[in-house]
Amino acid sequence: GVCDNLLTRCENGGVCEENGRCRCPAPYTGLLCEKVQCRKGAEGCVSQSAREPSLHRALLSLTALLTAAHGRPLL
Repeated sequence: GVCDNLLTRCENGGVCEENGRCRCPAPYTGLLCEKVQCRKGAEGCVSQSAREPSLHRALLSLTALLTAAHGRPLL
């Protein structure tokens, strides 16, 4: 399996299942939960490693959340 050994472990709070695969909490994905899932509709969305958070990506997400919450862009 992927995670049922000492060398590789699930990241970001993922749980190693009996079949040796990681079960990842949202929004993480990937073999070891090392990637952040890409939501449809976000502009310029690129699947990237959770280990290298991008400030630009975070701002895009925040803007999208605020837009969704209020039904219109704040800017």
